[in-house]
Amino acid sequence: GLVTVARVLFRSYLRQTVVGLSLMLGQAFFYNAIFFTYSLVLTKFYAVPAAAVGWYILPFAVGNFLGPLLLGGLFDTVGRRRMIAG
Repeated sequence: GLVTVARVLFRSYLRQTVVGLSLMLGQAFFYNAIFFTYSLVLTKFYAVPAAAVGWYILPFAVGNFLGPLLLGGLFDTVGRRRMIAG
């Protein structure tokens, strides 16, 4: 079960687990911090009408959809470590 998976991850692969969790935590924090305040910044600081905010969010949605489709194969051929860390 999950206890067995957690035991293996934290005993046998501690370094890789910490790196993976750090990447996921950082991505979630920064993505949400930017994405959820984006419309507020657009309307309050840049005077973008609320009805037009969706057009500014559209590139994020397109990128979120196309990113995995276009880059997913590179993670398998080039390698995850080189793709993430450079």
